[in-house]
This record gives sequence, structure tokens and C-alpha cells, in this order.
Amino acid sequence: MSPCCSSDWLQYRNPIGRTIFYRASVSTNILSEGIGFYDKSRSDIKSAAFSSDIRVTELDGVRGMAILFVLLWHYVGIPLSPAGIHLNPDQWIPSIKLSMILLRSGVDLFFVLSGFLITGILIDHRASRIYYRPFFARRICRIFPLYYVLFLIFAGARFAGVRGPFFDGPIPLMSYATMTQNYFMAGYGTYGAIWLGATWSLAIEEQFYLLFPFVVRHSRRSLPWLFVVGIVGAPALRIWCYHHFGNDDFAAYTWLPCRLDSLCWGAIVACTLRTSIGVNFLQRYRSALAVVFVVLLAGAVILDAALARDIGYHMSIWGHTLLAILYASFIVLVVLNAGRDITRLFRWRPLCDLGRISYGVYLTHGIILAFVFAAFSRPAVLDGVVGSSLVLAAFILTLVIASVSYRYFEKPIIKLGHRIDYDKGVLQPLS
Repeated sequence: MSPCCSSDWLQYRNPIGRTIFYRASVSTNILSEGIGFYDKSRSDIKSAAFSSDIRVTELDGVRGMAILFVLLWHYVGIPLSPAGIHLNPDQWIPSIKLSMILLRSGVDLFFVLSGFLITGILIDHRASRIYYRPFFARRICRIFPLYYVLFLIFAGARFAGVRGPFFDGPIPLMSYATMTQNYFMAGYGTYGAIWLGATWSLAIEEQFYLLFPFVVRHSRRSLPWLFVVGIVGAPALRIWCYHHFGNDDFAAYTWLPCRLDSLCWGAIVACTLRTSIGVNFLQRYRSALAVVFVVLLAGAVILDAALARDIGYHMSIWGHTLLAILYASFIVLVVLNAGRDITRLFRWRPLCDLGRISYGVYLTHGIILAFVFAAFSRPAVLDGVVGSSLVLAAFILTLVIASVSYRYFEKPIIKLGHRIDYDKGVLQPLS
């Protein structure tokens, strides 16, 4: 539900043109340097141009766009006949499939958005006396329930001796339990069983959640420089991994250290938008930033053509770097233009709703696609009316299952995690 539909949210249009929402329990004071938030339960004033107390509806739409990219690539791009990721450029340069390769960057957008949102939350609350407890409680309640339901089904099937592509694979069971499967996937050169094949990126996110709270808590002035180290170091490590593992990009694609630049670009944006100097600078040069975004988008088109020849090489050497900067600038533009006509698409209700159920969609979409095709004893290839009908059926079934899961399973547990308040340090009643 949109925050403006709830009695504990108020709406305000700030001086830089954003329509924002803030909780009625927080007194808002418009200062010359931006928006100041005064919490009556505390004696300090938190002055910032942007805060995690602000709900930007458009970011739900951005999340919806990211999961839509993933769905289109996995449901259309890869299955499009002939099925597969690596293409023959002489055969596919004029094809629709070539133009869809960049849709596999939906995960890159998720990483940048996660770095932005999570780092922002940590910065806003790092002075809290119970800084760690609310953060980890909320992350656990958001991530663990659905993931471990799937894991327990997977583990039960393995112990029961169930065979087949849904549950067979070389990845150790314990690595899924500890969310370290991404390193084993790189070692074996496979995503493993279909049932948990998509969880490599979730493992990266969880490792990020474990690392960053300590980095943000204990780093003050050095924090932006640590992010710069991640931004510079990750591409260098990707290049090393690509050559070290025999021109293979599995480690460069699935290891947290190799993907830190995407997360750190989001973190840099979060830091910048929390300073009056940063916001004023971005506002002053917003048009120039839009031009940079367009140039980066043109670079993505060039990347798209390059990927047809060697996806692993170009993504490892420069592709992920380009996409991280592209999506970081995109998030800045969305936030600065929130509430304006130019960002209306990202306030579109169906896209925002898709963003809210994106976690369930991501974890289940591959399972459902494989199940639908297996039920009709057909390979997952989009090669005609029947293949198209099965893909459409899988898409609809994925949305239905994810929606039911979010409403009746995930959302109540998420509310439970939010009972612990950062500032008051007490359990809040469920509403």
C-alpha cells in the first residue's frame, strides 16, 4: 500500500521538487541545506538532504524494472531458439535475441540498488545504541523464511534420493545452508541444481549484509574512501579471476569481492545524497548528469554488440563496471526527479507491485519455468506457439505464487522484524 494511503504518513513536496513521504511521528524542519529530521524521542537533529525515513515510491518501480529484466532474459532471452547464453554473432546480430542480452544486467541493477538502500539505512542509524539488532532482525525476517523453506524442500529431496535436474548437482548441501554456494558454483563451473540455482546472487547479498554494518559503524571520514577501494578493486579482481581461471568468468560473476563495485557505487550515491553539498552539486548539474546517463546508455548498446561475441570476457573486463556506473547515475536521476512527470513510469502501480514481490519472483521463477516445461515433456525452448504458451503460463504462475507468498507468508514476518525500533530499542506493537 502506498504510504500516502496510511494515516501515519504525511506528504510533502520539498524545495528540490520531490514529493516525499514521512512518518507523522517525525517532525520535519526544512533547512537551508536540505531536509532536517527531528525525532522527538531523541535530543539530536539529523540533518540530511535524503534519509531512509523518506519513502521514494519510484524505487519500488526501479526494483520492479530490475526483476522484469531478469524475467525477460530468463523467460525469453535464454529460451529463444536456439536456447542458450552464448551466441553465434554471424547468426544472431540482426536478431531479437541479441538486443535482449543486456536484460541479464537486472542483477547488476539489484546490486546497485541494494548498496544504495542498505548503506543509507546503516548511515542513518549508525548512532543508534542498538544499531545491529534491528538491522539483522529485519534482514533475517526478510530473507531467511522463504529461502529456508526452499532449502528445506531441497534438502529433504536430496536425503530422500530424489533424482533429476531440480535437485541434482555438485554444490555441497552445507554451502546452501551457510549461503556460501556462490564460491562453490565458481569452483565447479555450474549453478548446480535448478531448485536453488538462482541463489548465487542472494549469497552475495547476504555476505554484503554481514560485512557492511561493521564497515559503516566503525568508519566515519574514511567510509567514502573504502567504497572507492571497492569500486577500483573489484574490476581488477574480475580481470585477474577471468585470466586465472582459464578465461572463465564464473568467479568474476559470482564472488562477492568481484561484485563489490556495484554495491559500492550504490553506497557512494547513498553517502552523497546525505550531504547538503552532495545534493546541491547533483541538483546544479542534474542536466549534465542526464547527459552522462545517455552517454553510458550508448556505451551499453556497444556492450550489447560486444557481448554477442564473448559475454564472459567483455563483462569481466569492462561490462560490469559500465553497468554499475550507469545504474548508479540512473538511481540518482530517479531520486532527484521523484514526484515529477519524468519518473511517472516508476510510480506505475503494477510495476511497483512487481517490485514488492520481486524477492519471491526471483527465487521461484526458474523453478516454475523448468517445472512447466517438464510437465509437458518439452525442453525449455521458445520455438513456436506451444513454447510461447508455456512461457506465458510460467510467467503468470510465477506472479501468482510470488504474490500469495508475499501477502500471506513474507509480509507478516517482515512486520515482525520491524517491531524492533532503531531509536527506542523496544518492541513495537504489531499493527
